[in-house]
Amino acid sequence: MYEATWAQQVNTFRRVYHEGDTDRGLLDELERDPVSSERDELRLAIPNLMLHLKHMDVYEDETGIDQSFVRDFDREQLEYHLQRWEKKGYGETDWTREYQWVVERAAAMWTDESFVGAMEEYDEVIAATENPVSREQIVMVQHYLRWVRAQAPDAWRHASDYWSDYTGPLVDESIMLANPVMPEFN
Repeated sequence: MYEATWAQQVNTFRRVYHEGDTDRGLLDELERDPVSSERDELRLAIPNLMLHLKHMDVYEDETGIDQSFVRDFDREQLEYHLQRWEKKGYGETDWTREYQWVVERAAAMWTDESFVGAMEEYDEVIAATENPVSREQIVMVQHYLRWVRAQAPDAWRHASDYWSDYTGPLVDESIMLANPVMPEFN
């Protein structure tokens, strides 16, 4: 699959999925990043859902804009992931610390300078967006970034604990943020 283009990979996945040529477990493995496990993915997904749920509560409180539809969906996803964690017997972990690590990780993406630049770009995009629904979604993303940043304002000073630059052929030689291994919190 690494030799195939992205379109070829997607088409192969779709064909296998729709024609039923293989089992769901193998499909899950095809979809999963080859260096991660389901346990690793759940350890990121669960606190990320917690983070988004918390933000939706804050956003709703500050703006009065109802977030119940998205919040209900994310709560269902969180419950589903927690059930998978339990069913697979992945053991105990400190979800509070997992959550804090994910908050710090999200905040560590931006240096002070790049964060200010990003917020200015968001302001420009918001001002130029005519569709009120689209504009509100962009405003919410900007609010999320500001809120996360406020939770861990100095996380960018040790960003290498959360992100590393990766240059490689799988991303057409572009540079992307790669995930270092999440520490264990148990």
